[in-house]
Amino acid sequence: MVSSSRERKRGSAKAKIVLALFTLAIVGGGSLLAVKFADNEANLENNRSEAAAFTPAPIAAPADAIPPHLSGVSDALKNPNNHYVIGVLGDSTGNGPDEWVGKISQGLATEANRRVEFFNYNPQVSRYAEKRIYGPDTVPVEIYNVGIPGATAEAITTRFEGLFPKDPSLIIVSIGHNQLPANVSPDMERFTRAIEGKWPDAQVLLVGQNPATGVRYERQRMTVSTMMTWSRTWGYPSVSVFEAIYRTPDFESLYVDLLHVNDAGSAIWAGVVQRYLLDNA
Repeated sequence: MVSSSRERKRGSAKAKIVLALFTLAIVGGGSLLAVKFADNEANLENNRSEAAAFTPAPIAAPADAIPPHLSGVSDALKNPNNHYVIGVLGDSTGNGPDEWVGKISQGLATEANRRVEFFNYNPQVSRYAEKRIYGPDTVPVEIYNVGIPGATAEAITTRFEGLFPKDPSLIIVSIGHNQLPANVSPDMERFTRAIEGKWPDAQVLLVGQNPATGVRYERQRMTVSTMMTWSRTWGYPSVSVFEAIYRTPDFESLYVDLLHVNDAGSAIWAGVVQRYLLDNA
């Protein structure tokens, strides 16, 4: 099973770290502390000058890491006789019915020529407050969109109980703007474990979000880079919209503020994810 493989990789990585630290302690002996203090003194001034620049290096993926893919999702979405449930866990970049998740609902209905039922969650009242139906009268794809403004992985986890009225076959995760780059790896490990514990039969797709603009650009670039590397390392399918939006001429014209894209930006976002779901999943 995929989850068992991930557990073995996690356990192996942690065991190697412990062994390396133990060996270092034996070989270095008392000189280890002296080296540490010398390094601290030498780097003190450099640390001061870089304190305001938050740019942690992303985790290096193994040389043989292969980008994982979803299994059977494309066929399921294209089959008008197959009932399919998608749950989306995200933040304010996709919480509106006309933003990227809503546009995917319309796009799937058109391209797959089938009924798509879109449910949009309102966190203020903790229920699905809006439903839209697209496409012909076939067995439906149901999409439950949970976008919580300001949400972190931890905050979304606290809402899991009763969040999806039906167990999803696919869970799409779109977070990042509210995470700190240095915390992405431990946050995502806890978050994906919680998802697998609550919905063990669901596949998980991680979405690398859009760039931020202005002073937030570099932080968001590092967040997305780290998340995409993390997903490959631990075997989670992923797709990033960062590059597609950033490479659009005058990409900042796609924004309504530093973080949130407008209708044209949402269309680009939806197009990238939809193509992945129908062509590579």
